[in-house]
Amino acid sequence: MLERTMWTAVMLMSLALVFWPCALRAEEMEDWYEFRPEEDAGPSVIGMEDWLEPAGSRGAVRMVEDRFEFEDGTPVKFWGVNLGNMDCAPPKEHGARWARWHAKYGVNAVRLHKFIEPGGAGIGHPEDSTRFDPESLDLFDYFIAQLRENGMYYGFSWVFGHQVRPADRDRLIAYDEIVEAGGGTSRVAVFIGEDVQDLRIEMLTNLLKHRNPYTGLTYAEDPALAFIEFHNEDSIFFYTFRGFNDLDSMPTYKRMFNERFSDWLRERHGSHEGLVEAWGEEALNAFEIEDEHLDRGNIMVQGNPWFFGPDGLAHGAEQGLRRRLLDTAEFLFEAQGSFYRRFRDAIRETGYEGPLVGSCWKTPPGLPHYYNLHTDYEVGFIDRHAYFGGGVHAWRPQPGTFNNRSQLDLPGSGILSVGLMQVLNRPFANSEWTTVFPNEWTIESSAIMALYGLGLQGWDASYHFASHTRSYGDNMFASRTCDPRLWVVDIPNQIGIYPALARMVYRGDVEQGEVISTRRVSLEELREGKPDWIHREEVIDTWDFMQYDGPISRAALAAGRVLVDFVDEPAESDVPDLTRFVDGNVIRSNTGQLTWHGDPDEGHRGYITADTPASKVLVGFPPREEVVLGEVTFRTENPFAGLFLTSLGQEEDLSNAESLLLVAMARVRNTGMRFNEAGDELLELGTPPMLIEPVVAEIAIEGRTVRAVRVLDHDGRRTERTLPVADGRFTIDGTRDRAFYYEIELGD
Repeated sequence: MLERTMWTAVMLMSLALVFWPCALRAEEMEDWYEFRPEEDAGPSVIGMEDWLEPAGSRGAVRMVEDRFEFEDGTPVKFWGVNLGNMDCAPPKEHGARWARWHAKYGVNAVRLHKFIEPGGAGIGHPEDSTRFDPESLDLFDYFIAQLRENGMYYGFSWVFGHQVRPADRDRLIAYDEIVEAGGGTSRVAVFIGEDVQDLRIEMLTNLLKHRNPYTGLTYAEDPALAFIEFHNEDSIFFYTFRGFNDLDSMPTYKRMFNERFSDWLRERHGSHEGLVEAWGEEALNAFEIEDEHLDRGNIMVQGNPWFFGPDGLAHGAEQGLRRRLLDTAEFLFEAQGSFYRRFRDAIRETGYEGPLVGSCWKTPPGLPHYYNLHTDYEVGFIDRHAYFGGGVHAWRPQPGTFNNRSQLDLPGSGILSVGLMQVLNRPFANSEWTTVFPNEWTIESSAIMALYGLGLQGWDASYHFASHTRSYGDNMFASRTCDPRLWVVDIPNQIGIYPALARMVYRGDVEQGEVISTRRVSLEELREGKPDWIHREEVIDTWDFMQYDGPISRAALAAGRVLVDFVDEPAESDVPDLTRFVDGNVIRSNTGQLTWHGDPDEGHRGYITADTPASKVLVGFPPREEVVLGEVTFRTENPFAGLFLTSLGQEEDLSNAESLLLVAMARVRNTGMRFNEAGDELLELGTPPMLIEPVVAEIAIEGRTVRAVRVLDHDGRRTERTLPVADGRFTIDGTRDRAFYYEIELGD
């Protein structure tokens, strides 16, 4: 049995979130400087174009145990972004520019998201789900060729809530029921009806068989296609199965599914009498059907996944329903697994041999979580989503209260917490994540993802949500070419720090940690609602904000790798001794490279550091004294800041690099953006241009001669301005420099 292992300091962090006042009066923002890039995709100091080879040049992507490799055996990590809907098929000049510009910032992969619908939603044909609009498909094909040429792999997250169309009528058993239920979306029916699955399969396989005239390849044979996702953000153990577009609105599919369940129960228990003996008489007619009988084929599937979670099973036991609920959960697991296997087999028949992912979504904790995770494990790699911040969910930015907490206050919280779902011998991806507007601590998410996710935890792919086919946005939540949004990558405190982080990811600056915890789970146990510790896991879920915790504390993710292992027979799980990694209020990774600091009892906020041969990083709410990271010392008075110092070269570290890149970033706001005094309510959205909070910091480098420190412009190009240097020590001042990029030239 697992037991929660924690130490006093981290327990205090979990109980007390201390906020630094972040609301600033207008006069206190007078030193903030305007963000004025020329959006130049040409040569620059920060540019990473020469780091990226044409996509597919080393062969197709393959899933090899717990990592991705190219066919020639070269390992690869994907540091990417999302594009959605018609951004996946942009005007040709926009697509070409987007690919060049994002290659400059080090993006090597793109998740193409829900692009199969027609009109403004994607490339689909308005009358027939299995066909494509010729003009939109041509734009899509051209854009794919541009991505490949600029070194970017792409993945298909192609469908979400697919709407059936008139020509689909003859393919579906109950077309009218789907049309009348929730406006025609097939989100629920696809788990139940093989006819709906066949339609989805035909949609995707037709695209995979399509030959792109700009590459000469079908999509199935294109080595630049890095993954295929079966469907986005859904599960048979999610609320959509009994809520939106639910089974009650589709009586034909509901009846068919109850009959299928009854057949499954007959095979399991032999007869109605055997079912009664296993379940107990009181378990029949427990829901809406009053004359349940196995011979009538009308045993109802209770599809509410919370019935199978910790609270639901406990309540079900009190009502005499535990065995019924356990059987239902296993049946749903097998139904989803059957759906996924049909999809997998059809995709493989097209000739595509690359990575697959079932879905990327959550469930209630406990039994639903591990059944759902197991179906993903069976067909491919594990992918999840996690967001942090944001306000009352409205899909569009608006004034109001919001979550302005920092993930750094609680080790392993926020987007990193999905790492508790990483599975042994499977690659792990986080294909949607960001700090949601208007949370102010944006840079922490990117740093956590690069340092702790793709670094310490050994994750394999990151797709930041979401970019748009343009270059920089012109304010915090929108641009000249898109509607206001809560998730925008192309702003300076998001993609602006990529030239440092992408270098760190591709060089492997942060070492993968040793495994400190393995939770072992067998299907044999799950059938009986075990192991017991799964019922003590927690999921905090408010729209797109997700956070996980459980008997293995999320704080363990700051110390070393944490895995799930699906085993054939019940086995004990490993509980980490976290005291080995604790020094006062600091969690030190088992690689010795990363530290996570925090002391809410003293009124301090959290911060993280990275000390590697090629990079030194300080992000968060730093102390007022010097932070020493090997041969580099940082000191800043900023209440919140990120300092990213990294070698510019692919094969160099700080001991032999000719030059370094320094990225110094804090908060970014729109002009006229206003908050309340507590900093947790947005009063005014503000307007362009964006304003950048200046970072003032003293930096010292020992062991090398600092020949020059050059100020770069907002596009990362050299200017004529240099900073004074004395004995390897210099001071950057964003108020004076109006800059966040610096090039440091070194000598022996």
